[in-house]
Amino acid sequence: MKRQYPKLESENDIYKQVLYKTKIDIYETEIKKKEPLAEAMGAFSSFVLREEPSKCQTILDNDTGGTVGELQGGNIHYRIYRVSIPEDVVDKIVCSDAALVLLREFHSSRQGKRYGNVLTIKKLKQRMLGMFARRANERGYRT
Repeated sequence: MKRQYPKLESENDIYKQVLYKTKIDIYETEIKKKEPLAEAMGAFSSFVLREEPSKCQTILDNDTGGTVGELQGGNIHYRIYRVSIPEDVVDKIVCSDAALVLLREFHSSRQGKRYGNVLTIKKLKQRMLGMFARRANERGYRT
């Protein structure tokens, strides 16, 4: 007898299933107003991981401000990092925090130019904190 598997709607559903099984939470945009930011974050991820990986790797490796840390779980081909977002940025142009340097590089790229006002440090921090609060709320933690 042939085994029946549930039909997945898209390739993204496969990724979601795998991430769910490994206890990685996915938070999609809940309201239409936030879709441009989600789209910009996707473009930024693509820039870092696919379009300019070696340039971004160099930025992470050259961080001297202590905002980058390598996490466990990588392999000989890929490393996993945490990049802290600076608390207050007085001068975005000369700041050398890795998060800002990566964002500047993205904004200067062909695709990133269209997201200059959409993906900012302030909006990124708000989105990340919102996702953390949502996760905590879903799991019954106090925030």
